Parts: sequence; C-alpha cells; structure tokens
Amino acid sequence: MTRTAAWVVDPDPDAAAGDGALRAAVRPEFTGPIIRVDPDDPVFGRGRCGVAGCARTSWALQLCAAHHGRWRQHGQPDVDRFRATAGPIRTRAGSEMVDAFDLSALGARARLEVGYVLQCRHDDRAVRVPPSVVGHLVRLLATSGDASLLDRPLEDWFTAIRATGAKDPSRTIALVRYAHRRLIDLAGIDIETEYARDIWVAARLGITVSRSPHQTRFDHITQPWLRTAVKRWARLRLGSGKTFGTVHVDVRALLWFSRFLAGRDHDTAERAITGGVEFFV
Repeated sequence: MTRTAAWVVDPDPDAAAGDGALRAAVRPEFTGPIIRVDPDDPVFGRGRCGVAGCARTSWALQLCAAHHGRWRQHGQPDVDRFRATAGPIRTRAGSEMVDAFDLSALGARARLEVGYVLQCRHDDRAVRVPPSVVGHLVRLLATSGDASLLDRPLEDWFTAIRATGAKDPSRTIALVRYAHRRLIDLAGIDIETEYARDIWVAARLGITVSRSPHQTRFDHITQPWLRTAVKRWARLRLGSGKTFGTVHVDVRALLWFSRFLAGRDHDTAERAITGGVEFFV
C-alpha cells in the first residue's frame, strides 16, 4: 500500500487497462480496486470518531457508525460522557472495509471511470459525497452489465436508480449526472458519431436543456429506411432553430407512423411514400 495525503490505495493489477485518455487523467491514488478514505478528507470523510483509539470516520454525534450503534443500544446516554468512557471497536473480519470504497466488482474501464469521478469530486471540494452514495453507484454499475457509464443515456440510469427502491435516490442521481458530464468532457464529442446513434442525448450533442426530455430515441422506428430519413429530418429541424423538446415530439409522432406501417407490406409501404421521405431528407 502507498499512503497519500488523504488516501490509502491498494495497487490495481489492471490499472494499465482501459481508455488512454481516461487512464492518463486518473491519478494513481484513485486507480485501485480498494480506496480507503482518510476520515479527515473534506469530501468523503466526516472527521474522526471522538472515542479514544478509534480511527474510523464519524457517522453522527462525532461517533463512527459502530460506536453510534453502541451508544443507541445503551439507551443514548450523555454523548460526551459516552465518548470519554467507550472503548475502541474490536477488529473483525471485513472491518478493514470500513471507510473504504470497494471497486473490485467493476471491470477495468468502469473502475477507472468511478476513480476519475471520485478524483474530480475530491478536487472540486464543493459537495460532500457520502460513501453510501458511491457504494450505490458501484453496485448499479456492477449489476448493469455495462462496461461504462457512457453505455447508456442518463435517463436509463435514472430509471435503474429509482428501480432499486432507495428511500432518497436524489444524491445518487446527482452523482451519476455529474459523472456523465465529466466523462463526456474528458472523452470529447465526435458530433457525426453522436448524430449517427439511434439515441440522441442532448448533452452529448452540445444542446443545453433545462427540463425533460433530455434524449430522443429512434431505435423504436422499426423500418431502417424510415429511421434514417427521420434522423436526417430531425437534425435539419435542430439546425433550423427548433428546440430539442419540439424535435422530440416530432420524432414521437413518426414513431406512431412506423407502427402504422409495421402491419403492411414493407416494400409497398416504402414505395408508396417515397415522396414523403424526400421531404424528410
């Protein structure tokens, strides 16, 4: 292990894997599969537990989670007296993971992404991020089967977060939104590639939207020739000054047209509306 100003890092044997730009951007202390947080870290720590001999991060009332639980079990006595008289927590199997981010369940790319996001939040020093929120993000990525946070549009991630039944998903949603933006900024945008996708995400197209929808989908238009025509027409509409929301509504209307055509002979339907397609393209 190596010690930094605020972190203890277990070296990652897969640190050399992953995207070059991302790999170059992540400092060594954020590349490990296990990252242990210093209790005094201003973003991920909450100060040290007030019980003598306890080096864990404070959870509440200047007590770590274990001492806070012990305090409650004893009937919540005077907290100052409890801090002064309580002994340290006995070391048990798994206790070394207290105050640590466990990224070991993630693939090399996702691990670097989460490490980079932790690095960015740490450097910003603007918003405190509870370890439980980072843990939620890690579990979300690990169970999704996706190699990267950029493999899905933001709205899909938000839906997955809400589906977990978390009491307050807002902090995880905010962290995912922040992570998505940071990773996009790092990767850079190839606008032609983005317009070629079947899901357009406003942020990736450089379009700022203040409210939903933040994306529009073409993948539900089942006729490839119609999907291509609608995408070209939608891009023309955006270029003419129409808002992202307006174009989204237009695309939804043509999705219903696609469904109407689905029950008919495809070749006949395409030939019959060739003139209409020329309007789109």
